[in-house]
Amino acid sequence: MRRSAIQIFSRRQSTVPLAGNMPRMPPKKRDFAAEVNAVKQWWQSDRFKDTARPYKAEDVVKLRGSVKQVFAADEMSTKMYETLQLCKASGGHSRTFGKSVPSATTGPFYSGIDSTL
Repeated sequence: MRRSAIQIFSRRQSTVPLAGNMPRMPPKKRDFAAEVNAVKQWWQSDRFKDTARPYKAEDVVKLRGSVKQVFAADEMSTKMYETLQLCKASGGHSRTFGKSVPSATTGPFYSGIDSTL
């Protein structure tokens, strides 16, 4: 017996009872004013005091996606900025910005270059 394409691709009614109603969580409401105030407060920090922007905080929040993204680079850059500010205030220095990439450390060794300079 040959089946037609309609029979092959059509949905057959199942005799198994449905698993039940699967309710969906309603999406969380965004507090636009609170997000705008958070962006404005962030922009007023010492880190961005010399930054000029041709757009407003409202534009940034309006064009932002609904899923909050967290980036590791943000945490690292914040930590670096705070470290540099601490060094500036104390007159000290940081030794953490040297050969941080493994290839920068092992590359000269394998090429015969003295990497202790």
